Amino acid sequence: MRSIMPRRLTTLLTTLTLCGLLACQAYAWEYPVTVTTDTCLSLVPSCAIDDEGNLHFFFANNRYAEGSSYLEVFHSKYSLEGVRLTEDVRISHSYSYYPEPDAIFGSDQKLHVIWDDNSWMEPSPKGIYYSRLDIEGNIEREATLVFPCLAVDPVPLFQSSDGNLNVVWVGDHDTLYYGKFDTSGQVIIPQTVVHTTGSAGNIYYMYACIDTQDRIHSIWRRGYGGPGEFNIGYSRISCEGEVLIDYAPLTPQDPDTGCIGGAVVTDENNDVHIIYLKTLFDGQHQFYRKVDNDLNTIYDIMLVEPVMSGSEIGFGDMSLDSYGNVVMAFAYNHSGIEENYKRATYSIEGEELIAPEYIVSDGPLENISYPDLNATVGGTVVFTYWAGVDWCSSGKVHYTYTIDELAVNNSNCPPYPVSLNLSIFPNPSNATTTISFALPEAVHVKLTIFNINGQVVETLIDGYREAANHQVTFDASHLASGLYFYRIEAGSYSDVKKMVLVK
Repeated sequence: MRSIMPRRLTTLLTTLTLCGLLACQAYAWEYPVTVTTDTCLSLVPSCAIDDEGNLHFFFANNRYAEGSSYLEVFHSKYSLEGVRLTEDVRISHSYSYYPEPDAIFGSDQKLHVIWDDNSWMEPSPKGIYYSRLDIEGNIEREATLVFPCLAVDPVPLFQSSDGNLNVVWVGDHDTLYYGKFDTSGQVIIPQTVVHTTGSAGNIYYMYACIDTQDRIHSIWRRGYGGPGEFNIGYSRISCEGEVLIDYAPLTPQDPDTGCIGGAVVTDENNDVHIIYLKTLFDGQHQFYRKVDNDLNTIYDIMLVEPVMSGSEIGFGDMSLDSYGNVVMAFAYNHSGIEENYKRATYSIEGEELIAPEYIVSDGPLENISYPDLNATVGGTVVFTYWAGVDWCSSGKVHYTYTIDELAVNNSNCPPYPVSLNLSIFPNPSNATTTISFALPEAVHVKLTIFNINGQVVETLIDGYREAANHQVTFDASHLASGLYFYRIEAGSYSDVKKMVLVK
């Protein structure tokens, strides 16, 4: 994934402790929101989500050189529901040849973004650039060249526990590099070689993630022979610059089963999860694999049936949801270019929780690519992507989202009473709203408001209530715009729903 929210195991539902056996229920994906509305080419989106649940998009755009393949990096801020909160901010001031930004919302409550500039155009030299913004999108650190180099793949950005920033990238001569710098752009660990293939092959389609021990895990397609002869390579490096594994094959070097990595995440046990494309005699398959710290395979699951001849699958993104489950998105059944994307969710034990389902699908005249998937603590899954006719002259950045809540699958749990009728009006609201519910019996009731990160912002009721229809007024004037959740616990029953504040 291009940006990962901090992992918290706090759940918004008390049914987790009441029943202990959970299955995820997928709500419908919202109608896509178009982030870039001008007529210029916009590419390579990266989304970072702040602690108020707002979305920060970083993307490449050629509005100042329309018709050109040289683009600049911009920032735009939206609420989850699609309300634009800032105008586009121009971050870079030099034209790059298809720069690919990657952004995170850091522990310092700042937005950090990097991108590659492989242009020879003046005034800026090629290399990896960095900028820092505040939560309102104001630039605090102007574009700074941190590593003068050639970077041929997207450059993923991670913040380690010391607050500093870490990057890995593929450079010239098929070499994987690592570097570290602080939030002012000062280099701490200079460009360091992690792995080089030399004459043994090449590195392409690199993905990476960081684990709880400040170790970066990278996977990539490693070519080692003729066309179609490639496997998935793996490297591991500490955020102190120590190369722990320079290269290990995650899939065998078998010319009959070429593999391409699609994304990688690590779970709370620091086991590694990847999705990847495997080409077999009967077509192309999408697989999901888990390996332990010693790279022993724990399971290897085929997600979907092979697609028809001449089509492709693969090229996706992964994230962990608020319960530690693995959420993945991948291209499916397209004719050479991504036109459809599917999503699936699995527990880290390999149990299918949400079967592959369509996120977004476009017709034959428009293509979809550059996926970016983020799962947040509040149960929201955001999918950002590019859609357009071609990469050279058109295309816009879009996003869609869904809410994953928990459905209880245990017959020992009491059925949820329809008569509880938890509701809120108005919704969306700009200040004051009324929450209603009905109690079939007298019980202790707790009614709580949470933000998207699972933090309690207000407790409206915490006490005994009689069997009756109840209403409580909630004054949200002190809260920022965004998505919130209201949860009721009434005896052995529990329910949670969403509310939207728009100011």
